[in-house]
Amino acid sequence: MDNLIRMVGNGSLRETSFPSLLISLFKNFEKGELRVKGRGKEITIFIENGFIVHATSNDIKDRIEGILIEKGRISEDTISEIEREKEKSLIKILMEKEALWPRELKELFRSQTLNCTYQIFDWDDGEFVFSKGNYKPVPFPLKLPIMDTVIEGIRNMKNTNLIVRAFSPGDVVYFEGELNYPLEPYELHVLSLIDGIKSVEQICKESELSEIETMRVLYLLYSLGFLKKRIEKKEVPPPEEFKKIIDRYNQCFSFIYRSLYKEIGPIAENILEKYISDVKENLPESFKVVSLKKDGSLNLEQIIPKVSFGVEEFVQKLDEFLIAMIYAVKRTLGQRYESYIVKTINEIRK
Repeated sequence: MDNLIRMVGNGSLRETSFPSLLISLFKNFEKGELRVKGRGKEITIFIENGFIVHATSNDIKDRIEGILIEKGRISEDTISEIEREKEKSLIKILMEKEALWPRELKELFRSQTLNCTYQIFDWDDGEFVFSKGNYKPVPFPLKLPIMDTVIEGIRNMKNTNLIVRAFSPGDVVYFEGELNYPLEPYELHVLSLIDGIKSVEQICKESELSEIETMRVLYLLYSLGFLKKRIEKKEVPPPEEFKKIIDRYNQCFSFIYRSLYKEIGPIAENILEKYISDVKENLPESFKVVSLKKDGSLNLEQIIPKVSFGVEEFVQKLDEFLIAMIYAVKRTLGQRYESYIVKTINEIRK
């Protein structure tokens, strides 16, 4: 459920990959603050017209202070002193202590910004909020191109599960578009194996690289929007089969609605409609008519005559509505209530 072109607001890294999120901000020429929470920390990235100008973290290890401690330039006691001298800026204090020189600032801020940004590429969970508009000016702003940062971020990813999860071995992929970004020779080697006929598994077997490094290149091209998955047209099952699936899912949708309504009242309808609308943005045109009915179920029966794909793909699309509604519960009532909802839904679907 990556929301690529749609205006970025807030969401989860479980639903929108971090590369897709940055590319969305790039394509929309956005300006503002991107706050990402995960792994016990919060990282803020300042975006302006296709560039990252600064990034910082609430974890001292990610900031200039942490970099200088690691290099042995300052001690933990220095940090305590800095915290007491609130009337002065961090940079001024460090320079007064001769722990930092002006010529080092650009590279230190660059290291801080890239360190903060690159680590999020490995997060498989977390929440983000993008605040559009002007932000408080940052000292010594950088101008790091977002697309270059995405490319290097993927090249440096350590959480290879995120890469593997993007593909099924049998996915047939093809290249589309004009690549305007320089690739390394080994990446061009993998690109040469993509012919629109081979599956991901076949490409990995023919590649001179290891399987995971071959998939990293595929993931890079896929994230940039140049690699596409070929979808085979399958025979469409009879309407009765879709009706049975809809009935089963509507039991889940109604249960979520009733549970949310019980806790917060009529506003539950507005909240769920918002999340349903977000999902529809990335589904085929036939799903645009989907809306919440009075009992909390969805009017999915209307789209059956327009369905042109198989059961498995239809279920995947309904799962997107289900995931969005569960996420709405989590955002509104918290993780504990979300767990109760998920457990009950699993029982309904047995």
